[in-house]
Amino acid sequence: MTQGRAIEPCPAQHSSPCSQAVFAGLDPASLEALAEALTGGRLRAPFTAPALRRLVSPDQVAPLQRDLSELADKGLPPAHVAIVLRSVAAERHAARREQDRLELVWSGPPAPGPDLRDTATVVRTLCRSAERSVLVANFAFDRPHTDEQIARARALWQPLAERMSTHPDLQTRMIVNISPEHDERVHPGDEARIVRRFRDSFIARIWPGARVPQIFYDPRGVHPNRGQRAIMHAKCIVIDDRALFLSSANFTHAAQERNIEAGVVIERPALARQISAQFAALITAGALAPLPPA
Repeated sequence: MTQGRAIEPCPAQHSSPCSQAVFAGLDPASLEALAEALTGGRLRAPFTAPALRRLVSPDQVAPLQRDLSELADKGLPPAHVAIVLRSVAAERHAARREQDRLELVWSGPPAPGPDLRDTATVVRTLCRSAERSVLVANFAFDRPHTDEQIARARALWQPLAERMSTHPDLQTRMIVNISPEHDERVHPGDEARIVRRFRDSFIARIWPGARVPQIFYDPRGVHPNRGQRAIMHAKCIVIDDRALFLSSANFTHAAQERNIEAGVVIERPALARQISAQFAALITAGALAPLPPA
């Protein structure tokens, strides 16, 4: 018997540690080619280095020879070894598909390397794709004063406003942070006025559409006692409970144009639904309160 690692069976439905250790470094196409060579009789035990060099790169020969020999020494005939190879190939295909559903998003000064989409582009693109639901959680919005600043702030949300106009059933929720520090003209103890002024400023200066999203906030953010305040610091967008954008960036001009920010778009419905459910549970429990109507 060849001395080495015990090769245990791996569950077929998930990529598992043992499938990564066995036949390490071999891509799915190479694994499938080896399986075809085994079933076609072009590869058989004992697995010699010259035979394997015809199928894989030189650096892969030694570890592949060891793994194939271990399976053969356990009594697996070539057809069964081919099944193992195809199983590992299928897992690696699935793992690659998962990786392909992740996209890095970057904002900041130009740098050498691959072109990455910036935060503003991703926000607009995701909003344009919405069919059923949009959830936006954001710590800070712009506080524009000039006409140019107002136009720039509205431009980010124009695709979502247009989508809400053309899709009447599109449910849109925004989770926002409201704090007395955002409005120096309001006394910290006047929570109701702080919230109203945020609402009025958002509608007048940020939001570009006639139909306004449902907006919720954490009442602890406007608590009169500074020591008991909390902030809503999450920054994310969930589209149709299928795509999730998580980012360090606030949805402000500074975060999109000047700051160095990193984020990721994840096409994974289970995770997107989990984020949506977390915020929905906070709303149901009253931990997040709706803004009063205008």
